[in-house]
Amino acid sequence: MQDVANPATEYDRVLARFKEPREVEYADPDGVVRPHSVQSAGIEAVVDTLLYDPPGRQLIQRAVAAAAHGDDVPFARLLDLLGSGNGPGVSSFAYHAITCADYRVSPTSNPADVAAVQAYAQQVGIAHLRTDEVYGDQYPCLFWPYQPPTGARPAGLATTAYPVFVLGATGDPITSVDQAKSIAARLSDGYLVVTEGGPHVTFGRGSDCVDGPVNGFLLDGHRPATRTISCPGRIADEYVPLTAATESGYSDALDAMIAADTELFADPEYVFWDGEQDLQVGCRDGGFFVVTSLTTRENLRFAGCAFVPGLPLTGIGNLDFKSGDLTWSVTFPDGKLDYHATETSRHVTGTYKGKPVDITD
Repeated sequence: MQDVANPATEYDRVLARFKEPREVEYADPDGVVRPHSVQSAGIEAVVDTLLYDPPGRQLIQRAVAAAAHGDDVPFARLLDLLGSGNGPGVSSFAYHAITCADYRVSPTSNPADVAAVQAYAQQVGIAHLRTDEVYGDQYPCLFWPYQPPTGARPAGLATTAYPVFVLGATGDPITSVDQAKSIAARLSDGYLVVTEGGPHVTFGRGSDCVDGPVNGFLLDGHRPATRTISCPGRIADEYVPLTAATESGYSDALDAMIAADTELFADPEYVFWDGEQDLQVGCRDGGFFVVTSLTTRENLRFAGCAFVPGLPLTGIGNLDFKSGDLTWSVTFPDGKLDYHATETSRHVTGTYKGKPVDITD
């Protein structure tokens, strides 16, 4: 991973640093900088949630890299966004309603035997794993209104009067692809679709390789030609390198605008935004930006948005969906810039630090 030599070591350092609550300052959506409490337990819960998808895994990498350079704001903002431990579209109630009906958590006759569940975690080494808190997700089942009467698991499904499609991904952190292979292997009429890397849920995510076989059967009754289908995928979205933490770290006006471009679209709230309502996000050092999704473009508005101290941007712009062109015009102390970015080039004109500029890369 770029920007940090040993991500695992740096992540452990972050957890150690926030073992006790500490405050991290950044701007809320109203643009006012305030302190926010951060603790390691919350960071771990957020990381568990983000591991489910390639975009989230990239956000983890970026937050670890920033922390390695003394910047804890990315982790703090992720905690603010996903502090419940639930990602967008995830219902904690539905999760437990289904999980708690699937199997009996307590291994003893006492359905609320917390001590027995904790003892099992110690016995098999779960308590010493980096992601041991995932095991704790099942604790609410000990007190759920409905539970299976015993801990006996039903026999695995083998023979059915219908085809069964088993979908898995090698990068899924919570449901191992080996389990998917095992299930498919014992089915009399089963089809295994494995995505390399990939998210926790692979169907309906835009992959024709995954969706095609399933839709082909549901819509036309066609069975795949082979029992196992391998699909391309990725572990994480492409890593977004860190930008300069101060205005003095920008080499010129174009560098400053590219950094603003990077930080806006790499923002976790933007990454998870569904586009249905206006998105308003606080910039780390004050002010905010607003994104409005329209039919053919996204409109942008900057209101004193300071991605770094001393460079509060105010102005408007837009991202054209068809061409991918990004343009904006912003003012700030000692300057006014027009920025235009395409897939092949970026250009800025105007005044920066009181001097005229016209730069293209």
